[in-house]
Amino acid sequence: VGSLQKYVENYEDACIWIRKTETLSDENLLEKFQFEFEKLVVLDYIIRNTDRGNDNWLVKQEYDDDGQLFFIKIAAIDNGLAFPFKHPDEWRGCE
Repeated sequence: VGSLQKYVENYEDACIWIRKTETLSDENLLEKFQFEFEKLVVLDYIIRNTDRGNDNWLVKQEYDDDGQLFFIKIAAIDNGLAFPFKHPDEWRGCE
């Protein structure tokens, strides 16, 4: 059994990013974030990750030369409980 990790640069902890942006009303930002978050949910479903919380994904924002939001990316980290040998017997509750 082994592990493969890749260092990602310029990403921010999701908890911090959410707190900073929870009062934003920028529809463009919210749409881009929602699309990336939905991809994370689909990834977790496919790999049967049962341990996704706000402490194990990161967010990155990039801006163009005019200061306009260019893209948002989400990095899934700590996928240690993905691809389980057998499916867990019960749901994991919110903490």
